[in-house]
Amino acid sequence: MEVGSQEWIQSSLAKLDELESERESLASTVGNATSEAVRAELSSELSELDQEIAALYAQLESVAGDDEPEPEPEPVVAASPDPAPEPE
Repeated sequence: MEVGSQEWIQSSLAKLDELESERESLASTVGNATSEAVRAELSSELSELDQEIAALYAQLESVAGDDEPEPEPEPVVAASPDPAPEPE
């Protein structure tokens, strides 16, 4: 599957939904953990999951940025010269 193709985008969005759902569940588990060791392990997993989500968002945003047309350059208007001061 080619990165940036419609199929890749749809697959990535589905993966993103899956990862975010997993993150929500894991965050809830971390909050309910009674052991500090378990909480630390789950927090580490949560951090890794956050990095994976961020990387996928970055890839999707990069692909979306490639599809956006370049903005039209603003026309340059030459400034008219200041009128000469009137003699006194």
